[in-house]
Amino acid sequence: MSFIKALALIVIAILSVVFVVMFIRRSDKPEIIHTRPETSAVQSAEAETTAPARGFQADSKGRITYVQEDGSLLKEGWLEHGASLNYFDAQGYMVTGTFSDGAMDCQFAEDGSLKSIRYNASYVPKNEDRDYVGLAKDKQLWAYVNTSMQYGDLYPVMYVNKAVSSLSHLLGGKNDPQYTSPYAVSVMGNYIYYLALPGEPDSFSSQISGKLYRMSPDGGVRQLAAEGVEGYKIVATENGSPALYCYRNGKLERISGYSEAPSQPLYDENGRYYVNLDIPGKAYLVTETKFPVLRRTEGFPVGDFIYRLAEDGQILEVAGSREAARQGWTYRVQTDELFGQQVSRIVRRGPDGREEVISSEFYGSCGNLHYDQEQDRIFGEYQNTAGQYSIVRISKDGDVDYLIDSSSGTARLLIWGIADGKVTVQRLAGSNTDYLELRTAAAVPLAPAVEPIPLSELETPAESLSDPRADYYDDAVGRGPGETQIIYQSPDSGKVGAEYGPGFERPGEPVIGGAP
Repeated sequence: MSFIKALALIVIAILSVVFVVMFIRRSDKPEIIHTRPETSAVQSAEAETTAPARGFQADSKGRITYVQEDGSLLKEGWLEHGASLNYFDAQGYMVTGTFSDGAMDCQFAEDGSLKSIRYNASYVPKNEDRDYVGLAKDKQLWAYVNTSMQYGDLYPVMYVNKAVSSLSHLLGGKNDPQYTSPYAVSVMGNYIYYLALPGEPDSFSSQISGKLYRMSPDGGVRQLAAEGVEGYKIVATENGSPALYCYRNGKLERISGYSEAPSQPLYDENGRYYVNLDIPGKAYLVTETKFPVLRRTEGFPVGDFIYRLAEDGQILEVAGSREAARQGWTYRVQTDELFGQQVSRIVRRGPDGREEVISSEFYGSCGNLHYDQEQDRIFGEYQNTAGQYSIVRISKDGDVDYLIDSSSGTARLLIWGIADGKVTVQRLAGSNTDYLELRTAAAVPLAPAVEPIPLSELETPAESLSDPRADYYDDAVGRGPGETQIIYQSPDSGKVGAEYGPGFERPGEPVIGGAP
């Protein structure tokens, strides 16, 4: 019996040891699991104290900043947030009130949202590279304005595609340059954005005034973003696409679409053009703002002039004109032979097709007629019988005067333009060529007008330059009977002389200051 009790006690002792061992093993696992969360919690707490939250943040003074994805503050940059456009300054604080972004004056609300943006025409940057005025760039594409090709207060846009070469090109090409106000150019992606706001629009600049365009240098068509624009800003969104904002009609708008807008011709067919002689020995066709007509062409019409031009606007040649048209009437010069000499007279053709002689005859030949609407007179190239050249002016009634400034001897004079009371001529003297401006008001009578005579009644020229009908001369120059200034030309010497009415001579008096 005692043996059995002893065996039972041994079994109980063994089971107790096993139980204790199993209990100890189970107790180890919770301790291990417990220590890991404690370590993770500590690390999370440290992370929360070193990395601020993303997005908008306010400091103790209520100033707003914006923390980007990389944890840095957005500084000197724009942010599109919902329907709002905000700007953050160099310290990373959101701007309120007024702020100038280059030539664009911005107005922000108290919550930092942009309310208006207007172009400032008086903006002048500091320390600007004058070779790249108004430079805007994005990666490989640069854009700026060419100040040497100014049109009023607008300039053509130039661009450089650094991915291709370092050469500059006109946006739109030489035949279709794109004009903008200075410092109103932006670049994003493969597009150049530009806005023209001329101070005093003319016939050309009024067509692009207030219109925001964009164009790709890769041969793209010009696109219109908005009209009536006072200022604009383009920013990159989070996905990299452009967001364009325009201020017009008193409110800020986000532009969502573009329309094709083929360029308007820079050189308006009804515009005013001039022959510019600023460069000695050369003549250029320019607009009224002295901008050269940058178009290589065989025929650029200006009034009744047709110019052949080089690509830089230099005039290479001017087409001749045998007739001049005025308000339905056509004027020409008829030249015949009289005693072996050339004799000319002015012939006018009316709307009904009938021709009539309206001037007395004069020795020499005349051609290349051009009508000047401003003075309501016709100008032509004249050569007398001695081979001397000059320029004549012809009234609508047939008075023919030669310009005093045009006495050039045997140097040939070619009419290249008429404007502002002056005739621009090319003078050819042997191998030498130069250009002159002749006053149209200083002239001497050459052939007075006559009462219109049907051309069909005059089969042969008169035998004398002195028209016996003195009353015609009276009407032509407006002098009283007996004091009419009669002009004649010696067929032998080619010199011009004067008499003062039939039977009333003043020998030796020079012919100057005749009827203008």
